[in-house]
Amino acid sequence: MNNDSDKQPTQAFRDPSTLKVSNIQTVMDPKTGRSIILWRHIQAAFEKAKAIWNGDSLVSFMIDENLEEVIPWRIAYHPGVVLDVVMDTTEQIISTGEAVCLSQIHSAGKEASKDRDDRSNQTVTTPAIADNTTNQSLIIYSKTIPEVSQSSSMLTHNSLHNNSLQTIMSGQFIIKQSIDQHFDRLQIEMDKNKQLQEQVQELQQHTSQELLKKQEEMLQMQQQALDRLANIQSSVQAVLTQTYELHEYPIPRLFIVLPKTVGLREKFKNLLSDQFR
Repeated sequence: MNNDSDKQPTQAFRDPSTLKVSNIQTVMDPKTGRSIILWRHIQAAFEKAKAIWNGDSLVSFMIDENLEEVIPWRIAYHPGVVLDVVMDTTEQIISTGEAVCLSQIHSAGKEASKDRDDRSNQTVTTPAIADNTTNQSLIIYSKTIPEVSQSSSMLTHNSLHNNSLQTIMSGQFIIKQSIDQHFDRLQIEMDKNKQLQEQVQELQQHTSQELLKKQEEMLQMQQQALDRLANIQSSVQAVLTQTYELHEYPIPRLFIVLPKTVGLREKFKNLLSDQFR
């Protein structure tokens, strides 16, 4: 892992206020295979980083196919270019405004006290002038305070807006991951259901084939039984016909042939013939 990180190039960043250039190590995006710089790495080097510029062009965060910023936030690697880091100077402006107001009040107070000391023996209108100066400084401070509070409220509003955006984006990312997980589970269940349906169809086909075979065997057995019954009926019919013929024919069919008794004279006359009765 260390060897892979050492091979990654570095991106140069410059602070426009100090013109200091800092190099930040890039990382490899496992999905796209491109070199990127994570926003948290930039904020680690520049705590108040607000935006990144490449000359006159704003470097935007990388987005996905849904045109949403990829979480965690990142920017693309710009080889051979020094990118400018724009700092968030709102707090510095507010603190500077407060310091100016306080210094104005302090100087006005000093001037008022000095005027009172120098003109203590003059007319009564002199303290009024000092009081007027103090009132003017207070008016300046009172006018400046709403501006400072307005800037602070705008900063708070922007911070809340950014936090809400980050919360919404993280929530959308979590919801998307949950939907993807449920979709994967649903796809697995659908595949299992498809396999079960295929098995049921195979069983139905096998069962239907077995039923067809059984039906064919039963038909063959029935045909054989019918053939045998026809043969038996034919035999019975032949026996009945023969029986009826025997009863209907009056002449006997068996004959007993006996030789006729003749005398010796007749025997000598007809030596080659016999007589029967």
